[in-house]
Amino acid sequence: MRRLLLSSAARLVARATAAQNMLLVVGSSAGQGGVGAIIGRWPALADGRYDPAGHRAALLTLMVLEIAALIWFMWPRRAASHEPDQGRRGMERLR
Repeated sequence: MRRLLLSSAARLVARATAAQNMLLVVGSSAGQGGVGAIIGRWPALADGRYDPAGHRAALLTLMVLEIAALIWFMWPRRAASHEPDQGRRGMERLR
């Protein structure tokens, strides 16, 4: 039985890792597309290059998003209560 549990846990870890990698690739591709869309909003220069203002706008957008994410992660959370976990108490009643 222990071997079965370990192998199923390993499979779950492998699936979670694969899902995380897939989300990373999809998110990166979406981010690159977003940056390209922002840069593409400015007309090309006479020599065919992209306008530097488009690059500045795209980088500024990324910086604003990263600062917002940093603030969100650093925002203080509510203090954890010292009450026992409600889920555990409910499971004890079932026994």
